[in-house]
Amino acid sequence: MCFNPLVTWTTAGLGLSVGLIAKAKKKPSTLYLPPIYFGLMEVLQGLMYMQLPKASPLIINILVYTAYLHVCFQPLVINYWLGSFISDKKRDNYRFTLKLCFIGGLLLLTRVFVIGDIPLCSSFESLCSATPKVYSGIYHIAWSLPLTAAGWNYITPSIALHMFLFFMPGVLLGFYRLMALFFILGPYLSSFITPNPSEQSSIWCVMGLWLLTVTIFTSFYHLLRFLLPQENR
Repeated sequence: MCFNPLVTWTTAGLGLSVGLIAKAKKKPSTLYLPPIYFGLMEVLQGLMYMQLPKASPLIINILVYTAYLHVCFQPLVINYWLGSFISDKKRDNYRFTLKLCFIGGLLLLTRVFVIGDIPLCSSFESLCSATPKVYSGIYHIAWSLPLTAAGWNYITPSIALHMFLFFMPGVLLGFYRLMALFFILGPYLSSFITPNPSEQSSIWCVMGLWLLTVTIFTSFYHLLRFLLPQENR
């Protein structure tokens, strides 16, 4: 499997285009904002590729920290997207999950504040390194940055909080098939493609956006019904 700048920029264009098409079709913001949001991550990764020949430390810092900010609130955006298909009787639970994801995003964001003698994250954790950097993985771009060690105090989470908030609210709201599909074709498949956890994240971003755009297009024609809870069909 090959990932390169062309694939990255094409994926970015796909996400942005699908979002704009959904908006032009007067679809709700829950349907058109998420592909735009995730398309912006591919823009960031496309710009990262441009830094590989001769990196600028300032630009690397801007790209890497912006990308991590994006990662922190990905669970919020994917759960916001589920609002396109949620039934009225689950609206209160849906709004609660959005608040939970926002708080979780803030907790993940606090990890960028590495001050004084606060210990750094472990090298085997996704997106973790001693300094901000962008580099070529086995198949795709990879990036990482200094983060505070997960669990060094009671409130500092690991990247596993991202996984929990990305998938579990949808499962609890009844989107079992949809969340299973995203998990299998996202982080699970990425783990087989490369052993590098930071590269896995970049690959998952590409494949996740492909899957998101496909499900949005199929929803235009009501072809997504088999993936949705019974009451939402």
